[in-house]
Amino acid sequence: MKENKTKKNNILYWVAGIIPVIILVLVIVSAISYAANDDNNNQGINSEQVINGIKVSDGIIVQENGIYNYSAKATNTNEETTHVEYLTLSLYNSNNEKIVTLYGYIGKDLAKDESVPILASVDKDVSNATKVEIEVKN
Repeated sequence: MKENKTKKNNILYWVAGIIPVIILVLVIVSAISYAANDDNNNQGINSEQVINGIKVSDGIIVQENGIYNYSAKATNTNEETTHVEYLTLSLYNSNNEKIVTLYGYIGKDLAKDESVPILASVDKDVSNATKVEIEVKN
């Protein structure tokens, strides 16, 4: 009888220990999910722009080890092949103050509807960027 009671107590201890861990995991997953879906700060960063027939879309800023990476996709929407040397990417905060200017090198001819990735990095905190102004340099 005592052995049965000990087994029940062990099970209760395990359940009591696992429930807070499950709750903690759910809270963390919810917080991460909320942060990933909170696009208020990045609406201007990930909005689609077309400059001289080059469409820039899917912009995002990701921070890793103190380096901030802006990445996006550039697509030639012109009817003919277009040479793109690089893009000038000026990041602004919510007060419309320029934070930094980055350069995304492409350096090639893009055929009609051809897409290439853009990547520009900086060691300055640009997490408060809300808008990017883009210039295409041919």
